[in-house]
Amino acid sequence: GEVPLIIGRPSALDRIDQKSDSGPVVEDLKIAATASTSLSASSASSFPTSAAVRSGERRELSWRTTSRTTSQALQRRSARDSGDSTSNALGSYARILSFTPVVAAHLRLTIVVAFGILAPTSTPLVGALETQWSYDPKFQPQNPWAQRAMLAMCSDMPDSLRVTSSDCWIVNFRDYLSRSGDRFPSRDFDAKLINYHSYSAIDTQEHIWFVDRQMKACHLAFKSDVDKNSGASPMLDFKAYWDAFVDQRNAAASVTASRAFHTSSSWVQAEAEAAIVDSMEVTIILSAACSALGVFLFTGDICLMFLVIALVLGIMSGLAAFMVVLMGWTVGPIEVIALVVFVGYAVTYSLHIAHDYSRVGEDHLDLLAGQEHLAAKLGKSVEDCALLEGGRAMRVARARVALLRLGHATLSSATSTIGSGFFLLFCTLNVFVKLGAVLMAVTTISIAVALLALPAVLMLLGPPTRAKQRLFLTSLWRKFVRRSRSDSGDRGVHL
Repeated sequence: GEVPLIIGRPSALDRIDQKSDSGPVVEDLKIAATASTSLSASSASSFPTSAAVRSGERRELSWRTTSRTTSQALQRRSARDSGDSTSNALGSYARILSFTPVVAAHLRLTIVVAFGILAPTSTPLVGALETQWSYDPKFQPQNPWAQRAMLAMCSDMPDSLRVTSSDCWIVNFRDYLSRSGDRFPSRDFDAKLINYHSYSAIDTQEHIWFVDRQMKACHLAFKSDVDKNSGASPMLDFKAYWDAFVDQRNAAASVTASRAFHTSSSWVQAEAEAAIVDSMEVTIILSAACSALGVFLFTGDICLMFLVIALVLGIMSGLAAFMVVLMGWTVGPIEVIALVVFVGYAVTYSLHIAHDYSRVGEDHLDLLAGQEHLAAKLGKSVEDCALLEGGRAMRVARARVALLRLGHATLSSATSTIGSGFFLLFCTLNVFVKLGAVLMAVTTISIAVALLALPAVLMLLGPPTRAKQRLFLTSLWRKFVRRSRSDSGDRGVHL
């Protein structure tokens, strides 16, 4: 039979010791408890609860002992007392102890294997899923081979899965039938399972879905000696072992139970992190391309577009160095999202300066004043300054005008942004602390580039005159505005 074992309550062990003739069984149970780490929390899976059992309510059993491990210890005692070989009774027991657990019990990974449930294979781009899940019509637990397939999922598990404990109701059900004098698998499965439900309601409520007193789906839970907070790469590598194991069991199972799948909340998190990190380069390139298009539409100058985007990529490189080198952060989803989202912050200030630079014409009053200032600084006449090679005087004057116009406003905007990000540094959640630090860093780097690096680059490499593309775009916009106004006036007269 099964002996309930509650870790942390010595009285339970004392009661077992009193019922036994000698003490080795207690030692066996203690070893089994240590090996299987039976303090396993109930798996908080993403599956629907057993609605047909308790009208959608789910009872959580926080601290429980797997009867499988306890039963193995009792089998070991029975085999030792009878003098028989313990190799068969200890097959699974030796497998559990073939490695030493290194992860704390509360940090171990929980994996759930489900039978009889069909999960959606795709997610719509917009909106919610039409069907969250559905029952598998091919799953027929009444078939003996389906029962064997469910039991096989809990038997002879390879060491690569690092399973320390399992919560398999099918094992408990088999032991229940054995104690009742019935055979497993059962031909009268539904009736026997209902009887087992009255015997162990908690076990069935946690793991089985009933519809009209028939089992439609179930799941099995396992604890692996893997930290559930591991990074995406090691977690996905470990997931591959479970993929191979479940696929192997499905291939050997009957068609009535051959579509089992495993899931874990850590799988979802790891796959999301991997997808974000793997798409980082493509996303940054697309963001930079969109920024380049915006710069061209506002400035109308291809040269300015390339200069601004080159500086923006330099800002993103500096931000990445700040996160990885200076702060020592590992590249995760928060860091990748920060790099992608703050591309807009990186381009904003430089775009303002470049846009104002492109608007300054040769006959602009501010430009003439800038030329006079440059001539006075160089000790030459305005005409002599205009003869400098490559239009340098014009570039310097246009950059000076752009800084005089927008320098103060841009600096004030950056100061307010840095001030708002400063208060995020004192948040409790680490994600807000990181976002605040990244916001302050990208704003500082961007304003330095916009007010120092970009004007210097414009003075050396910027276009000396307004680009023809801008003049063409400006003329098109003016024609569009005039036609819109004339059409509006005609409609007003007609009315």
